[in-house]
Amino acid sequence: GRAKMGGDGEGIGANAGVRIKLPESYTLSFTARSPVKIKYDGTAKFYTPNDSLLKGLFPELRNTDVSTRITLPWQLSAGLAKQIGALTLEADVVYIGWSTIDKYKVKFSDGRPRLTLLKDWENAFTFALGADYRWSKSFETQLGYMYDMSAAPRRTMSPDLPDADKHILTGGIGYTVGPFKANLAYQATFYKKVSSLGNVVGAPAGHYDQFTHMVLVGFSLDI
Repeated sequence: GRAKMGGDGEGIGANAGVRIKLPESYTLSFTARSPVKIKYDGTAKFYTPNDSLLKGLFPELRNTDVSTRITLPWQLSAGLAKQIGALTLEADVVYIGWSTIDKYKVKFSDGRPRLTLLKDWENAFTFALGADYRWSKSFETQLGYMYDMSAAPRRTMSPDLPDADKHILTGGIGYTVGPFKANLAYQATFYKKVSSLGNVVGAPAGHYDQFTHMVLVGFSLDI
């Protein structure tokens, strides 16, 4: 079969942080991010052959409007950095409130019943190490590693987002001109193999082996 879905939404949240300068060129920081409620609107289209075993799970839709609401998680983090000349080393611990994603309902415009998807996600930690080396006043390079714990329990694992524990490697370059800074980075994410066998939500039983590439571009202005 085939599936095509797309949507977008908007939300408002808040960030707060504090940075403390310590002796011996150490810096301690704490940040907090609020949960963000987002209403998504989009379209969905499914096609499954009549002889497919998935016909009952994905009845045919053609250009149907869909909508749902999801609360993105709150986040607490603490970081400790040490500056050694042009080199800055940092270690971070992040606690993410993924329990905000308990379940969500998808509403279809063609009158079919709403689809309720149980997630029952759990709060999880992320641990990170990073290094930044400033070659000159304008140019710097970065390397990083993260271990990101999965929030998705096996009992609700499904194909829409088969999350797993992850090892994440990053590298980047930064360029500063006056108050303006640009940064370009690459991220490779290696997922642990997971299985949805024995799930309680009626999702297809399967095994998931994932790997993702990501390119990140950032700009900032110090005023």
